[in-house]
Amino acid sequence: MYPDLVWLKYKAIGADVETRGLYLLYEWFGAIRKADLQFSCSVVLTVSVFALSSSVAADNLFAVWTALMLPIEFVWDWLGVRGIKLQSVPQLVGFWILSPLLPALVCALAAISADDSGESTRDRLLLFRRSTALPIVMVLAGIALVNRLLTVGVTVRLYCLFGP
Repeated sequence: MYPDLVWLKYKAIGADVETRGLYLLYEWFGAIRKADLQFSCSVVLTVSVFALSSSVAADNLFAVWTALMLPIEFVWDWLGVRGIKLQSVPQLVGFWILSPLLPALVCALAAISADDSGESTRDRLLLFRRSTALPIVMVLAGIALVNRLLTVGVTVRLYCLFGP
């Protein structure tokens, strides 16, 4: 099936090596963006469970921030797709401005998980013990950063190729 699909792309795009390279980069953007959005939705849902289970009054702002992240992530995705497809610099700038929000949310979760002042571990994390929650959150933060950096990097590369 793969050779047939490659042939269909070849027929649609043509034999120009540069055009095929641009299309391949656009396909990478689509794949990385979809993986990033899927991971973002999973992280936001996981973090929302944490925020809702927390009994700390200072985390109310964190809970509101978490609740707003899912719509923001969909707007972020829409801006990226529209910015690349229409070669729109203002939409890409909006995409880039919203890009650090999810990694910042996960890093804030890591900071809250690491802070054990004032509340017991059981009150701060009802789902996990502190010893297991922090490494999990750190892994999530690392993946969120790598996903976002890859997505933004590909959009910057595509932005540099606007015109051709």
